[in-house]
Amino acid sequence: MAKLQPPNDDDAPASAGHWQAALRSQRGPALISLRLSSRELMVAKLFADGHSADEIGLSLGLSPETVRAYLVHVRLKYKNAGRDASTKLRLRALLIADRLLSE
Repeated sequence: MAKLQPPNDDDAPASAGHWQAALRSQRGPALISLRLSSRELMVAKLFADGHSADEIGLSLGLSPETVRAYLVHVRLKYKNAGRDASTKLRLRALLIADRLLSE
């Protein structure tokens, strides 16, 4: 299995800091109210750290299609909570704001 390495924070666009700061000031719903499964959370964190669906699938023993399905579910749950996670950068910012992912 390939070992996943988190991306370098220097690669993130400057706008990521603005989203993160805005999200910190407005804490979103807790993990319980989003009802993310442990697998959804694991996939979302790896994806937000810059890994592809192929890399995540290989590491977790899932097909890339299954990884993408988990990401659709995560984004839908955030959308239903009134929070936009439509891009990788916004998903990362939400996970950081919810203290589910460290910066």
